[in-house]
Amino acid sequence: MNTPLRIPPYQLNPNGPAQGTPFTYQQHWLPQQEKDFRPAHSFVSWSPHGFHIHASLTNLNPQNRAVKDHEMLCELGDVFEVFLQDTRSERYFEIHISPENKKLVLEFPQIGFVRTPEFQTQWEKNVVHESNIIHRTRLLKEQNKWEVDLFVPFLLLTTEGAPKVGDLWKISMGRYDCSILEAPPVISSTSRHAICDFHRVDEWDLIQLQ
Repeated sequence: MNTPLRIPPYQLNPNGPAQGTPFTYQQHWLPQQEKDFRPAHSFVSWSPHGFHIHASLTNLNPQNRAVKDHEMLCELGDVFEVFLQDTRSERYFEIHISPENKKLVLEFPQIGFVRTPEFQTQWEKNVVHESNIIHRTRLLKEQNKWEVDLFVPFLLLTTEGAPKVGDLWKISMGRYDCSILEAPPVISSTSRHAICDFHRVDEWDLIQLQ
């Protein structure tokens, strides 16, 4: 088992720099990054109630065509994604946030379910409408970037009891960058994926609550 990344306790710091364990986005499945690749970073911490995630995503023109929550945001423009799994269970969650602060929350009962015909044809059945996540976005066009602040409650993520120091989780974050209109999105991830597939759970980062 890989040495886990340590996730520190959340500290409220509304006017200061982002806090938490840093994650950098890359394209590990490619021999070199695409010419239109733009950097992105996330910071992760935790409290007794859930995970706190801040993402800073360079983008020339952040936008997404979704008009309501729980559309398939990754097919409609720019999006930030996070995947979380309690290692005591195969169940995991996928969360999308758009620049306009729309969300999509999906629950997968087991690894590999995303590839089943059931999910491919009826993915709406896996939408979690009452997730109680808290999310906020900021469009910083003069700085060519957008930011996400996301809180994901443990009550959504696990049924294995109250999380505590030392618990192990898996996390992965990704983004679709649609800065270049009419071109395919530039996709990147914090995980060292051998191919461009965010659902390769074995390649997600192992993290430990500190």
